[in-house]
Amino acid sequence: MRDFRLYRTGQIFLVVFLLFATSTVVAQGDTAARLKNYLMHTDFRELLRKYGQHEVQFQIKGEAEKRLEALPYILVDGYRVQIFAGRQISQAQKVAQRARQANLDSVYLVHDAGDGLYKVQVGDCRDRDAAHILLDRLYYAGFPDGWIVETKVRVPKRRPSVPDREGEPAVVFAVQVLATADSSNASQIAQQLKQRFNAPVRVVAEDRLWKVVMGAFPTRDQASQLRDRLIQNGYPDAWITQIFQ
Repeated sequence: MRDFRLYRTGQIFLVVFLLFATSTVVAQGDTAARLKNYLMHTDFRELLRKYGQHEVQFQIKGEAEKRLEALPYILVDGYRVQIFAGRQISQAQKVAQRARQANLDSVYLVHDAGDGLYKVQVGDCRDRDAAHILLDRLYYAGFPDGWIVETKVRVPKRRPSVPDREGEPAVVFAVQVLATADSSNASQIAQQLKQRFNAPVRVVAEDRLWKVVMGAFPTRDQASQLRDRLIQNGYPDAWITQIFQ
């Protein structure tokens, strides 16, 4: 191993620190090997002359980080409605299956390592108001014992923008009115909504369900106004979601 000495002139000490700050170097694979070879075979005084005033940050991207980057969503603070918590995974699986058969969106079966419980949660709500609406919807869907929990929820990632290209899709807020396995029912409801409300309506096929969504708003507040209007006019299951425009 090389002997990196500390040089002293009078009362002046020259010390080189590799500080984790300004410039970023991603040291991975061949890059890391080349960097190590350069440091080990370059005269220490030459390193001082070239890099004594620089700050360098080494960032190693692990497999977990790369998997997160590949996901179509990000995790943010939010709310879900929990409809089961217990120690038997078989019971949790039955509840989750019943929730999916009821055409409920975003049903999750999670295992909490902290308390050892298997939990069934529904929804990806960014605020508590949306969670309360979902809680009421679950009550009428046959899950009267649900409760709201704070947790990480999934939010779709924005698609990467392409320079100088028009019509690039964007994530917008919309109001979902219905999710059903019957495509003809979804088309019928969509037609009714078009006749009653002055807002764009679309039917989206996703996960073997047909979802009727209305509107395309840049902010959640604007979507909330349409959701409240729909609830007042006989659509109590309306709730805010995000879609690609």
